[in-house]
Amino acid sequence: MSLSPTTGISKLSLESMPPTTRSRREVDPSHEAGLDREPQGEGDDSMDEDNDSTIRSPTRLKYNIERLSPHTRKLVRSLWGETFEEPPEISLQWCDRMLDADGNIDFYAFQMHEVVPRSVRIGSPKSQYSEPQCQCGATKPCKHLLWLSDCIAQQALQGHGQQEPLTLNERGYPDELGEPFRCIADMRLDVLADGLHCDVGHPLARSGPSPQRLADAQSIIASIAEVDEHLFDSYRSDLTYSSFDSRSLVHYKDAEATLFSLLVASHRLSAWVRSRLRPSDPARTPFRQIESRARRIFADLDAFFASSTSAGKTAADAEGACDVQWAATNLSGCVRQIYTLIARAEAPLPAADRASAARALVRILRGVVDRQNDSQGDSLYGRLIGDRDEGFLTDSLELLVDQSQFIDEIEDIMVEVGVRGAAASWVAKMEAIVARMRTNRRSSARAASGGSRRVAPGKELRSQRVVSPALGPVEHGEPGSASASGFLTPETAAGSSSRGRGGGNGRGSRGSSGGAGSKRSGAGTGSERGSKRAR
Repeated sequence: MSLSPTTGISKLSLESMPPTTRSRREVDPSHEAGLDREPQGEGDDSMDEDNDSTIRSPTRLKYNIERLSPHTRKLVRSLWGETFEEPPEISLQWCDRMLDADGNIDFYAFQMHEVVPRSVRIGSPKSQYSEPQCQCGATKPCKHLLWLSDCIAQQALQGHGQQEPLTLNERGYPDELGEPFRCIADMRLDVLADGLHCDVGHPLARSGPSPQRLADAQSIIASIAEVDEHLFDSYRSDLTYSSFDSRSLVHYKDAEATLFSLLVASHRLSAWVRSRLRPSDPARTPFRQIESRARRIFADLDAFFASSTSAGKTAADAEGACDVQWAATNLSGCVRQIYTLIARAEAPLPAADRASAARALVRILRGVVDRQNDSQGDSLYGRLIGDRDEGFLTDSLELLVDQSQFIDEIEDIMVEVGVRGAAASWVAKMEAIVARMRTNRRSSARAASGGSRRVAPGKELRSQRVVSPALGPVEHGEPGSASASGFLTPETAAGSSSRGRGGGNGRGSRGSSGGAGSKRSGAGTGSERGSKRAR
């Protein structure tokens, strides 16, 4: 894949080097970037009018800069202090892991695009980059390090509300982030890079754009086209499945295909267009991004179980295995971030965002319940649901009981829960959530009919129903209708289209309600349906 003319990457003799060695080469000029350029921002409230000791970044995080030196405070204000209507001043180009002689991770490298590329290095405590450093040569902390730390914090601080100011230190990152190297390693660079819309590895070491980069471009195209939610993921799927050719970026008589190719070819253009979308557009809503992160976690866990042998230690292996413990920790973080975004929002969430949040939670729950693999008796289901009520997902879903369009999906999931077993208190919470969703649905039906028409039980708002490959039945025509998530394992995906709903009776939560804490409580119709689910 050829690079955008604006990348400014010096190829030197990179083609002759192995990928790891290529990544170690210095790719950015050493001259210092001027700090008098127009600052980047988004929105008109980057600085609080009532408190000049706090400032808001383009990612909507607040920072308390009271403890900073005059120089650093001035630098922060120059970066985030005013609105900026031009393309984002800084965009992320690529990142990679750098190994020491023993095959352990020495440091993480992030390369950003400005006028010239800059490389920020975040090392382990034993590394020469134990304190994050930028190669621009400017006075520390430079704006590149501040910008990157803000992006990482927005992804990694999953329980932090946007109303709570972070404490920015003189090293250029918030204290709440802890040790940046450890924070990245725990999340894994691949997962973080997806959230940052950044490829892993030097461009010359890759055969083409990553699947996530293609998906990002597709989501921008679908957002601009204002596609209905239940068609969003599949809109112009021909673009993501076709081979990308950087020599043929213009597609005559197809403006969408042309824009798609340009977005894939240029990080800067992709970041610019994304920044100009509305915050409520699917390509920018945080709940869809969290859902995408969960999809990546599930895929990495499946790959971990599918690989029985290793061909040697790689940079990714040095971060640790994508095992059950890692997946459970990060999925819990996804759910916690959804809860924080809802419970600590600065204003009530729009209906579209509430639907997006509920859909992400349902897909995460489906992904956990559908995975049967384990490692020496340790399974994802056992850690997150199992016999103990750890409150997984219920607190978040309780905030979204108005999203009644997901009743059928949740009940289908609860059928399998009844078969596999779960703590009775957790099941009771889920059943209470479904009951409140039903009440909301009946109230909405009465309001829509003016209260003059009675709605028969079980017949509320019945629209045309189809079977989603990932989530079972979907009711089209309602906000937040689910579409295929890709969370199922290959085996369950193959059997999902034949799962159906049977006769529509024996709902999951009713079939499992008589004490799912007894390991195998899904008796009756629910158990029969659950036992037929593709594994």
